[in-house]
Amino acid sequence: MQPDPHDSAKPNGFGRNILCRQMIARKELGSSTPTDTAARRIGWIAMACWLCALGCQHEAADTNSVRNETPDEIRVLGMLPEFTLTDQNGDEFGLRELRGKVWIGTFIFTRCPATCPQQTEKMENLQRSLSKHEAWEDIRLVSFSVDPEHDTPPVLRQYAERFSADPQHWKFLTGDRSVIWNLSKDGFYLLVDDAPLDSKGPILHSQQLALVDRFGRLRGYYDALDPAEVGKLKRDLDQVVVENK
Repeated sequence: MQPDPHDSAKPNGFGRNILCRQMIARKELGSSTPTDTAARRIGWIAMACWLCALGCQHEAADTNSVRNETPDEIRVLGMLPEFTLTDQNGDEFGLRELRGKVWIGTFIFTRCPATCPQQTEKMENLQRSLSKHEAWEDIRLVSFSVDPEHDTPPVLRQYAERFSADPQHWKFLTGDRSVIWNLSKDGFYLLVDDAPLDSKGPILHSQQLALVDRFGRLRGYYDALDPAEVGKLKRDLDQVVVENK
Protein backbone atom coordinates (compact mmCIF):
# COMPACT_ATOMS: atom_id res chain seq x y z
CA MET A 1 0.00 0.00 0.00
CA GLN A 2 1.35 3.42 -0.95
CA PRO A 3 1.62 5.90 1.96
CA ASP A 4 -0.79 8.83 1.98
CA PRO A 5 1.26 11.84 0.76
CA HIS A 6 -0.71 13.99 3.18
CA ASP A 7 0.05 11.86 6.25
CA SER A 8 2.92 14.12 7.28
CA ALA A 9 0.45 17.01 7.56
CA LYS A 10 -2.01 15.10 9.77
CA PRO A 11 -1.79 15.57 13.57
CA ASN A 12 -0.99 12.38 15.46
CA GLY A 13 -1.23 11.37 19.11
CA PHE A 14 2.38 12.23 19.75
CA GLY A 15 1.89 15.77 18.45
CA ARG A 16 -1.30 16.26 20.47
CA ASN A 17 0.46 15.10 23.66
CA ILE A 18 3.19 17.69 23.14
CA LEU A 19 0.59 20.43 22.66
CA CYS A 20 -1.31 19.37 25.80
CA ARG A 21 1.86 19.32 27.88
CA GLN A 22 2.85 22.76 26.62
CA MET A 23 -0.59 24.14 27.55
CA ILE A 24 -0.36 22.63 31.05
CA ALA A 25 3.15 24.02 31.44
CA ARG A 26 2.02 27.54 30.55
CA LYS A 27 -0.92 27.31 32.98
CA GLU A 28 1.23 26.09 35.88
CA LEU A 29 3.90 28.71 35.27
CA GLY A 30 1.28 31.42 35.46
CA SER A 31 0.19 30.38 38.97
CA SER A 32 3.61 29.79 40.58
CA THR A 33 5.73 31.77 42.98
CA PRO A 34 8.87 33.44 41.52
CA THR A 35 11.18 30.77 43.00
CA ASP A 36 9.00 27.90 41.91
CA THR A 37 8.57 29.54 38.53
CA ALA A 38 12.32 29.67 37.87
CA ALA A 39 12.77 26.05 38.89
CA ARG A 40 9.86 24.93 36.85
CA ARG A 41 11.04 26.92 33.86
CA ILE A 42 14.33 25.03 33.96
CA GLY A 43 12.42 21.78 34.26
CA TRP A 44 10.12 22.63 31.37
CA ILE A 45 13.04 23.73 29.18
CA ALA A 46 14.73 20.38 29.83
CA MET A 47 11.50 18.55 29.08
CA ALA A 48 10.97 20.57 25.89
CA CYS A 49 14.47 19.64 24.72
CA TRP A 50 13.78 15.98 25.49
CA LEU A 51 10.45 16.06 23.65
CA CYS A 52 12.04 17.81 20.68
CA ALA A 53 14.77 15.16 20.47
CA LEU A 54 12.19 12.40 20.80
CA GLY A 55 10.06 14.03 18.12
CA CYS A 56 13.01 14.24 15.73
CA GLN A 57 13.78 10.57 16.30
CA HIS A 58 10.11 9.72 15.73
CA GLU A 59 10.03 11.73 12.49
CA ALA A 60 13.27 10.17 11.27
CA ALA A 61 11.87 6.70 11.97
CA ASP A 62 8.69 7.56 10.05
CA THR A 63 10.74 8.89 7.13
CA ASN A 64 12.88 5.76 7.02
CA SER A 65 9.74 3.63 7.16
CA VAL A 66 8.23 5.49 4.21
CA ARG A 67 11.45 5.10 2.25
CA ASN A 68 11.51 1.38 2.93
CA GLU A 69 7.83 0.91 2.03
CA THR A 70 7.71 3.04 -1.11
CA PRO A 71 10.40 2.18 -3.65
CA ASP A 72 10.56 4.23 -6.80
CA GLU A 73 7.81 2.25 -8.51
CA ILE A 74 5.96 3.27 -11.65
CA ARG A 75 2.31 3.09 -10.70
CA VAL A 76 -0.49 1.56 -12.72
CA LEU A 77 -2.76 4.43 -13.78
CA GLY A 78 -5.47 2.47 -15.59
CA MET A 79 -6.30 -0.40 -17.92
CA LEU A 80 -6.90 0.14 -21.63
CA PRO A 81 -10.05 -1.33 -23.19
CA GLU A 82 -9.82 -3.78 -26.06
CA PHE A 83 -9.62 -2.15 -29.48
CA THR A 84 -9.07 -3.27 -33.06
CA LEU A 85 -8.10 -0.76 -35.74
CA THR A 86 -6.28 -0.78 -39.09
CA ASP A 87 -2.57 -0.09 -39.56
CA GLN A 88 -0.74 1.72 -42.36
CA ASN A 89 -0.52 -1.52 -44.34
CA GLY A 90 -4.27 -2.12 -44.22
CA ASP A 91 -4.00 -4.94 -41.67
CA GLU A 92 -6.09 -5.29 -38.52
CA PHE A 93 -4.12 -4.30 -35.46
CA GLY A 94 -5.16 -3.80 -31.87
CA LEU A 95 -4.51 -4.42 -28.22
CA ARG A 96 -4.36 -8.17 -28.81
CA GLU A 97 -1.29 -7.72 -31.02
CA LEU A 98 0.30 -5.55 -28.34
CA ARG A 99 -0.04 -8.08 -25.53
CA GLY A 100 3.37 -8.91 -24.14
CA LYS A 101 4.87 -5.70 -25.54
CA VAL A 102 5.78 -2.46 -23.80
CA TRP A 103 4.69 0.40 -26.00
CA ILE A 104 4.41 4.15 -26.37
CA GLY A 105 1.20 5.62 -27.75
CA THR A 106 0.31 9.07 -29.03
CA PHE A 107 -2.58 10.72 -30.90
CA ILE A 108 -1.91 12.69 -34.08
CA PHE A 109 -3.27 13.36 -37.57
CA THR A 110 -1.35 13.83 -40.78
CA ARG A 111 -2.71 17.23 -41.81
CA CYS A 112 -2.16 18.69 -38.33
CA PRO A 113 -0.28 22.01 -38.63
CA ALA A 114 0.57 22.33 -34.95
CA THR A 115 2.16 19.77 -32.61
CA CYS A 116 1.74 16.56 -34.64
CA PRO A 117 4.93 16.90 -36.71
CA GLN A 118 6.87 17.50 -33.50
CA GLN A 119 5.18 14.59 -31.71
CA THR A 120 5.97 12.30 -34.62
CA GLU A 121 9.54 13.57 -34.80
CA LYS A 122 9.95 12.70 -31.12
CA MET A 123 8.58 9.22 -31.85
CA GLU A 124 11.12 8.94 -34.68
CA ASN A 125 13.89 9.88 -32.24
CA LEU A 126 12.58 7.31 -29.78
CA GLN A 127 12.58 4.67 -32.51
CA ARG A 128 16.19 5.52 -33.33
CA SER A 129 17.40 5.31 -29.74
CA LEU A 130 15.24 2.37 -28.67
CA SER A 131 16.25 0.30 -31.71
CA LYS A 132 19.58 -0.13 -29.90
CA HIS A 133 17.82 -1.30 -26.72
CA GLU A 134 18.44 -4.92 -25.75
CA ALA A 135 14.66 -5.37 -25.41
CA TRP A 136 13.83 -3.73 -28.76
CA GLU A 137 11.85 -6.78 -29.92
CA ASP A 138 9.55 -6.28 -26.92
CA ILE A 139 8.98 -2.56 -27.63
CA ARG A 140 6.43 -0.95 -29.95
CA LEU A 141 5.44 2.58 -30.95
CA VAL A 142 1.82 3.37 -31.87
CA SER A 143 0.44 6.56 -33.44
CA PHE A 144 -3.36 6.83 -33.48
CA SER A 145 -4.98 9.12 -36.05
CA VAL A 146 -7.80 11.28 -34.68
CA ASP A 147 -8.72 12.22 -38.27
CA PRO A 148 -9.42 8.74 -39.66
CA GLU A 149 -11.69 9.83 -42.53
CA HIS A 150 -8.72 11.60 -44.08
CA ASP A 151 -5.98 9.37 -42.73
CA THR A 152 -6.57 6.19 -44.70
CA PRO A 153 -3.95 3.41 -44.68
CA PRO A 154 -2.23 4.75 -47.84
CA VAL A 155 -2.08 8.26 -46.35
CA LEU A 156 -0.69 6.89 -43.09
CA ARG A 157 1.83 4.74 -44.92
CA GLN A 158 3.16 7.76 -46.79
CA TYR A 159 3.30 9.74 -43.55
CA ALA A 160 5.09 6.87 -41.79
CA GLU A 161 7.69 6.69 -44.55
CA ARG A 162 8.30 10.41 -44.15
CA PHE A 163 9.49 9.68 -40.60
CA SER A 164 11.36 6.48 -41.49
CA ALA A 165 8.97 4.36 -39.43
CA ASP A 166 9.87 0.70 -39.08
CA PRO A 167 6.50 -0.94 -39.91
CA GLN A 168 7.27 -3.90 -37.68
CA HIS A 169 7.81 -1.76 -34.57
CA TRP A 170 5.90 1.47 -35.27
CA LYS A 171 2.23 1.29 -36.17
CA PHE A 172 0.05 4.12 -37.47
CA LEU A 173 -3.59 3.28 -36.82
CA THR A 174 -6.86 4.44 -38.34
CA GLY A 175 -10.45 3.26 -38.12
CA ASP A 176 -13.85 4.44 -36.98
CA ARG A 177 -13.71 7.97 -35.57
CA SER A 178 -15.94 7.19 -32.59
CA VAL A 179 -13.77 4.22 -31.62
CA ILE A 180 -10.54 6.23 -31.74
CA TRP A 181 -11.98 9.28 -30.01
CA ASN A 182 -13.53 7.17 -27.26
CA LEU A 183 -10.23 5.34 -26.86
CA SER A 184 -8.44 8.67 -26.43
CA LYS A 185 -10.96 10.10 -23.96
CA ASP A 186 -12.12 7.05 -22.03
CA GLY A 187 -9.15 4.71 -22.45
CA PHE A 188 -6.13 7.01 -22.30
CA TYR A 189 -7.98 9.89 -20.55
CA LEU A 190 -6.57 12.31 -23.13
CA LEU A 191 -8.34 15.27 -24.69
CA VAL A 192 -9.77 15.11 -28.20
CA ASP A 193 -12.46 17.37 -29.62
CA ASP A 194 -13.53 19.44 -32.59
CA ALA A 195 -11.51 22.63 -32.71
CA PRO A 196 -13.10 26.10 -32.71
CA LEU A 197 -13.49 27.70 -36.13
CA ASP A 198 -10.64 30.13 -35.49
CA SER A 199 -8.15 27.36 -34.69
CA LYS A 200 -5.24 26.41 -36.92
CA GLY A 201 -6.48 22.84 -37.32
CA PRO A 202 -9.84 21.04 -37.30
CA ILE A 203 -9.16 18.87 -34.23
CA LEU A 204 -7.92 19.48 -30.70
CA HIS A 205 -5.92 16.63 -29.20
CA SER A 206 -3.28 15.87 -26.60
CA GLN A 207 0.46 16.10 -27.21
CA GLN A 208 1.20 13.54 -24.48
CA LEU A 209 3.07 10.30 -24.98
CA ALA A 210 1.62 7.40 -22.98
CA LEU A 211 3.63 4.45 -21.67
CA VAL A 212 1.74 1.14 -21.68
CA ASP A 213 2.99 -2.14 -20.19
CA ARG A 214 2.76 -5.74 -21.38
CA PHE A 215 -0.73 -6.13 -19.90
CA GLY A 216 -2.25 -3.06 -21.55
CA ARG A 217 -1.97 -0.96 -18.39
CA LEU A 218 -1.20 2.76 -18.48
CA ARG A 219 2.02 3.52 -16.60
CA GLY A 220 2.80 7.16 -17.36
CA TYR A 221 2.23 10.34 -19.38
CA TYR A 222 4.99 12.51 -20.84
CA ASP A 223 4.89 15.79 -22.75
CA ALA A 224 6.27 15.04 -26.21
CA LEU A 225 7.57 18.59 -26.55
CA ASP A 226 9.53 18.58 -23.29
CA PRO A 227 13.00 16.96 -23.60
CA ALA A 228 13.14 16.31 -19.85
CA GLU A 229 9.82 14.47 -20.00
CA VAL A 230 10.95 12.38 -22.96
CA GLY A 231 14.10 11.52 -21.02
CA LYS A 232 11.98 10.37 -18.09
CA LEU A 233 9.89 8.27 -20.46
CA LYS A 234 13.02 6.40 -21.55
CA ARG A 235 14.04 5.77 -17.94
CA ASP A 236 10.56 4.57 -17.00
CA LEU A 237 10.44 2.30 -20.04
CA ASP A 238 13.73 0.73 -18.93
CA GLN A 239 12.05 -0.18 -15.66
CA VAL A 240 8.72 -1.34 -17.09
CA VAL A 241 10.26 -3.48 -19.83
CA VAL A 242 11.93 -5.79 -17.28
CA GLU A 243 8.72 -6.32 -15.30
CA ASN A 244 7.05 -9.73 -15.67
CA LYS A 245 9.42 -10.65 -18.47
